[in-house]
Amino acid sequence: MSEFSQLRSELVALLRAHASGAGADLRGLFATDPDRARRFALDLPGCWLDLSKQALTDDLIADAAAMAERMDLRTALQQLFAGETVNASEGRAALHTLLRVPPDAPVAAALRDRHNDMQNTLLRMHALAEHLAASGIETLVNLGIGGSDLGPRLVYDALSSHRHCPIGACASSPMSTAMR
Repeated sequence: MSEFSQLRSELVALLRAHASGAGADLRGLFATDPDRARRFALDLPGCWLDLSKQALTDDLIADAAAMAERMDLRTALQQLFAGETVNASEGRAALHTLLRVPPDAPVAAALRDRHNDMQNTLLRMHALAEHLAASGIETLVNLGIGGSDLGPRLVYDALSSHRHCPIGACASSPMSTAMR
């Protein structure tokens, strides 16, 4: 068994033990820790997270942090954001993080060209969306399987309550029904 597989197995065992132990009783966690709501809240710029209602304990956090150190997670994250090859199965960098980087934000030198390409593609996608919205098209149909079906379906579902566009959408997949 590889070292990574071993660490993954240990993490799964840790989470399972936690789920059937201290983490199984959320009411009990609040009863024994009156300060839990404050201690497990994160106040970040533009975002407040209340993690107190998650089955977290100090022991689980400490154990998970120790495992992250053993896995050298800090180095792996630095490699990811530096554009180094981290996708071993495809022998390339994982570039999805670039989609979240604003157009004028600093980017690692190794990723500048890719970031510019992505920003240009996003601008073209926006222009296409504007064109379609103004074109009189009434319905878009997505044909796909797996991620090619799931991705557009999730985006549609997530944005459907915020739509201001009169264009409807539907999907066809051998394994699913229409989006509507």
